[in-house]
Amino acid sequence: VEFTRDPLGPDNEDGGAFSLHRTLIRNETFRDMSHQNARYWTVINTQSRNNYNSPRGFSIHPHSAGHTFLLPGSALNSSMFITHPIWATAYNVDEQEASGRYPRSGIPQQGLPTFIENSESLDNEDVVLWHTFVVNHPPRPEEFPIMNKMRCGFCLLSTNFQSTPCSQYKASCSTDKDCCSITNGKSYCNLKTNRCGAWRYCNNSSVVECPFSDLSVTEIEDVIQIIKKSQKFSSEIQFTIVRQQVPDKSLWNSGDKASRQRIAYAAVYDLRKNYLLQVLVSLSSKSVVSVKKSKDSIPPLTKYEITTGEEILSKDSRIKEAYERRGLNATYAAFIMWAFGAQEEGNAIGRRRVRPIAYYKDPETKYPFWRPVEGLSTTIDIADKKIIDFVDKGNVPVPDTPYIPESTSLNDTESTKTNIEIDGFLVKWHNWKFQYSMDPSYGLQLYHIRYIADCEERFLIYKISISEMYVPYGADGKTWRWRGAFDAGEYGLGRVITPLLLGKDVPTNAKLFPCPQVDDVTGDVDFVNDPKGPRNPDGGAFSLHRTVIHNETFLDNSAKNARFWSVINTQSRNKFNSPRGYSIHPSNLGYTFLKPGNPLNQAMFVAHPIWVTVYNEDEQGAAGKFPRSAKSGQGLPEYIKNRESLDNADLVVWHTFVYTHAPRPEEYPIMNKMSCGFHILSRNFQSANPIIKMCENRNSA
Repeated sequence: VEFTRDPLGPDNEDGGAFSLHRTLIRNETFRDMSHQNARYWTVINTQSRNNYNSPRGFSIHPHSAGHTFLLPGSALNSSMFITHPIWATAYNVDEQEASGRYPRSGIPQQGLPTFIENSESLDNEDVVLWHTFVVNHPPRPEEFPIMNKMRCGFCLLSTNFQSTPCSQYKASCSTDKDCCSITNGKSYCNLKTNRCGAWRYCNNSSVVECPFSDLSVTEIEDVIQIIKKSQKFSSEIQFTIVRQQVPDKSLWNSGDKASRQRIAYAAVYDLRKNYLLQVLVSLSSKSVVSVKKSKDSIPPLTKYEITTGEEILSKDSRIKEAYERRGLNATYAAFIMWAFGAQEEGNAIGRRRVRPIAYYKDPETKYPFWRPVEGLSTTIDIADKKIIDFVDKGNVPVPDTPYIPESTSLNDTESTKTNIEIDGFLVKWHNWKFQYSMDPSYGLQLYHIRYIADCEERFLIYKISISEMYVPYGADGKTWRWRGAFDAGEYGLGRVITPLLLGKDVPTNAKLFPCPQVDDVTGDVDFVNDPKGPRNPDGGAFSLHRTVIHNETFLDNSAKNARFWSVINTQSRNKFNSPRGYSIHPSNLGYTFLKPGNPLNQAMFVAHPIWVTVYNEDEQGAAGKFPRSAKSGQGLPEYIKNRESLDNADLVVWHTFVYTHAPRPEEYPIMNKMSCGFHILSRNFQSANPIIKMCENRNSA
């Protein structure tokens, strides 16, 4: 959805009018931003309309329009999803990761480029919308040694979703009891009216959890034991990922009993043989369901690689000498292990190698990041347990900034009671319901977001989560140029979460969610100028120009046109006869400065801010399932390759945004927070602002 200027004329004499232009996307593709047209994206359900006959939907509005500066090649090949902000794909249960399931593998351009490769039709399909946003962060001294949080994101707004203010809704219209039934002693959810909740069914003395709920610690341990006892694997394996395997979307929505099975997914890595096994385990039958071998895939780092690397470094005399040359006590040497991609210089496909970053952690310093040791770089082969490359560029001064103790308390001026209800993994607040999950790779995930209005549960989003986060440092020099992290696929956003303390990290009335953790186990719309004429004599008018995207593709920003994207439901309209939907508005319009080649080839998704694809269960990563693979252009470029039709399809919108950070001395040693993102705004979703009634009690939550 884009804005365009209206032509001058009797209805626009002063040139102040402008309109929205919508483009329908009919095939899997990626989409980019348009600065000039304030573009955003809208997803609508043409079969669902409000009382005003406007199609219901939601819109995605980007906060920023950043882009990657990676050049085509090694780094970019593993993160092609960052080349475009929006990708739309047909739902595929195997497509979960924007950069591929294992970014450091030997297959380049996997993930989203691969997902859209066939350009499948989005018409009448279950669509997945991927949004990628990029932050280019220039280091500042104020960020040292502790970097403040930065903000980027987008707005997701309903469009024509309802016809009456939420204050008129009566909670008694629908209760959890209304959507449950009991058959043969088992309690089931009525999937036609409530596809998700904290539903469960009983089988004798055991309770089978909702398939979307996180695995418990006991279940994780069961998965590991089932795999070990199956005698299908060697004794030298590592469990890099263990998570619940959510059911196929089509089966779940249809109410198929097979979707109720409790299935777990495990990524099992054989370090000695250098191959990965993706295993599905049934917790119901206590058996291995399937095993998929991936020879060139490199899974996330585990505690084994970290401790092994530290042990190898501690025994190498060159490390001690390097610290002593800098006047440092080698006893306090500290290292952060970084994953090493298959396409990077000196690395063989399928080899498990790491590159440590050196720090100095003296007794007064809690975090090693206060004292980086520059000019020192090594490469370690974990399987062979040896250093294969050692670089010491000389004595670079180590910062001597005094350590600042962390804050011990949070000023909590209000302790009002919250009205957020939590039942297992089900969250209820006002008219909203959703289920949460903490995935080891992707962190917080929200499922089955729905809004209750007019005595009806309206489903907005099946799943929303981070797919990948790629952080290239963009610096030259042998000790810096290789630094680029896939925070989700390599290190796991859910594996690095830390507990929050009431009154210290969050207000005392905050609701905290339990997140089981187990340590690693060894084994478009544009604004356009209206032409001068009778309706625009002085040329001051501008309108929204809508372009319907019929096939999977990518979309770029247009600062000149203030472009944004809309998703609407032509079958659901508000009382003004406007189709309901959502619009996506970028907050900034940054771009990557990377040139074609490595590392841009592995992160081609950063080339465009918006990609739109037909929903595909297998298309989950913007950079492909294994971003660090040898194949270039995987992920979103592949997902949209066939340019499938988007007409009446289940759409996926992928949004990417980039932020470029210029270093300043004022940023040292602590960097202030910065903000970027995008807005998702509802458009014609309802006829009045529902927030008015909610604001009557400002401390309700």
